[in-house]
Amino acid sequence: MKKWHIAVILWLSACAQKEEKPWAKYEKWMNPDHLVLDSLPDTLAFTLDKYIKMHTEDTQCAALNYISANLHSKGGRLHDAATALENINTNYPSSKYAADACISAAVNYENIGMLDHAKRMYGVFINRYPNHARAAEVKQVLEMMNKGATTAEEQLEQILKNKQ
Repeated sequence: MKKWHIAVILWLSACAQKEEKPWAKYEKWMNPDHLVLDSLPDTLAFTLDKYIKMHTEDTQCAALNYISANLHSKGGRLHDAATALENINTNYPSSKYAADACISAAVNYENIGMLDHAKRMYGVFINRYPNHARAAEVKQVLEMMNKGATTAEEQLEQILKNKQ
């Protein structure tokens, strides 16, 4: 076999490995429990999203969605962040990230003015996680949104009014 044949085979092998784990060079920073977002470019989220779409059965995808959402948020793409967080809840509801992802998706939707989506995600949270430590808080936010308090200022005003 000629030397260039070996080089092509090695190159193809390297490409195949990159296809399976496109984030490999960042993997040491990607433990979701100890994630250092500053060390990762926010554009890595797009690579993660492509991998997740092709490998939804991968058990790491809940964590990868969580990382992707944080990177999208870091890049100012709140809709993409909300979509990634909602994906955790849809495809990996038993994941340790699911409850917090549900709240975060709702908050992101709220911040970009997609109030119906936010209400839906708050409702999903209340239905799925009624005993969660933040369930009462989420119920209160959803009630305030249903009464028309859709901004943080309006919600704070309503909370202060209810305490009097």
